[in-house]
Order: sequence, then structure tokens, then C-alpha cells
Amino acid sequence: MKYKGTIKTQKISPNPKRLAINAVRYATDEGGILTMRKEWLQEGQTQLSRDSNNRFSDYNRLSFLHLSMGDIQQIAFGDTKLCKDYFYQSAMYKSYACQYFNPQNTRNNGEVNLRALDYFEAAVIADAIEVAHKLGNQLLHANQNPMPPSVEKIEGALIHLFNGDDYQAKENFDFIRKHQDGQWTGSSVFDQINLYEALLEKNNQKFYDLFIDSLRQNRRDPNLVNFLDLLHIAIGKIAIKRGFELPIDTADCPQCLLQPEMRDYSHIKIYAPAEGFPWSN
Repeated sequence: MKYKGTIKTQKISPNPKRLAINAVRYATDEGGILTMRKEWLQEGQTQLSRDSNNRFSDYNRLSFLHLSMGDIQQIAFGDTKLCKDYFYQSAMYKSYACQYFNPQNTRNNGEVNLRALDYFEAAVIADAIEVAHKLGNQLLHANQNPMPPSVEKIEGALIHLFNGDDYQAKENFDFIRKHQDGQWTGSSVFDQINLYEALLEKNNQKFYDLFIDSLRQNRRDPNLVNFLDLLHIAIGKIAIKRGFELPIDTADCPQCLLQPEMRDYSHIKIYAPAEGFPWSN
């Protein structure tokens, strides 16, 4: 059905070749590619019933596997409900990993700071509001070293926008511009700032145009890990919650994930370790 809203739309490929190819691979379980992930997921859950000297690693692995499975469920099977269930679990397990993290015992700082923003985005996409607030704050307050300050500011801005803390987000943008000559700042950072500022300006058309340009640019990134564009779905969802129109429905940014909804995850089992959580004792 042709869009009849107020936004002047652009043409964009609805199903990038990379996604189309991999959707078929996973849907047909080519070479056991999906079966292996299911087995890894089961092993990860079973590991929690055994003795372990590294629950950080156990939960970190579970968070990654659930994120991957949610990604696959959407692009290969179009199962939005199951995608969100997996994303919810992924964010929960990442939050647990943050609580287990001890910088004295592991070098994986990047797993629990703003470099782990994908997991926050997963919580936003899953409409797991409380989990998104908790995990977002955990990532914001983690030690960000050795992340470049400009990257820290732009990554943190997404969480501030979700929290409705627009003033802090604006301060982050101002900091990046003020210090752009004295630290590493890639052009993509300024593209994100322009997109986010269009949201703050309540300029729907500008936001849409920048959103499409940014999505196209992301598709050209050779280092893509996920199939869904988690960043754009998350910021798009934030914009829609603020009353914006966002007429896009592509395989990597589907309308079914952009639209906010009320979700109850009380039916989802979240696995605890055999010894119980140390912070519950």
C-alpha cells in the first residue's frame, strides 16, 4: 500500500543482498548453521547448572547467543515475537554479565562498557523498558577506557535520548564539536549527531532523510555483525514514541520492530546459576 502520510519518502532497497542470502541459509539450516547455534545456546544454559569460576564469561556468552538467535528469527523466519523474546533475554544476560564483571580478573572491558551498546538496543527493540533503563545505566557508568571520548559521547547519547535526558545528549554533541580537532572523530560520528539533533529539533522530514542516508551508509559497512540494523531500529523507535512518522519497512529495519508495543516477559525463563546470584545473598 502506498504511503499517504506527510513525509516525502525516498526509495531504498527493501531486502539487501546480504540479508536475502543469509535468510535462506538460516531458514534451510545450511550445513547445520542454525542447529549449531541452538546447541551452543543449550550448552550455555546447561553450564549455569554446573560449577564455574567465571560466571561473567558464562553470562556474556549467553547474551551474545540470544542476540544472534533473535536476529536470525527475524531475518530468516519473520518471527517478530520470538525475535523480541530472544532480545529480551540477551539484554537480561548482558546485565548479569555487567554485575559479575571484575576488571581484576578479565581484560574484556569492552564487553561491559558502551561498546556493548547492541545489547541496550536489543532491550529497546524488545520493548523491555525496565531492562533497557537498567542496562543503559550500567553501560554508561562503566569504565570506558580506552574508548575515544568522542565515541563514548555519541554512544552514550543514544541512551540519554531513550531516557528522555535530552539536555545531557545535547551536551555530548557540544563536547564532540568543541574537541573535534584534538581527538579522533570520524565523519560517521557527525552523521549520527545530525540525525539525533533532528530528533531534538522535532524536524520529522529532516530526521527521515538523515535516517535513510545513515541506513544506506551502514549497509556498506564491511564489518557488520548483525543482520538487523539495531542502531537504526532503536533510534527509529525512540522517534516514533515521540510522535514522528517513519515510513520505512525493510528487512534490516522492519516496521514490525519499529512500532512500540506493550510486552510482558514474565513467561520467559531467565536462568540463574546453580549457586545463586551473589548479589542476592
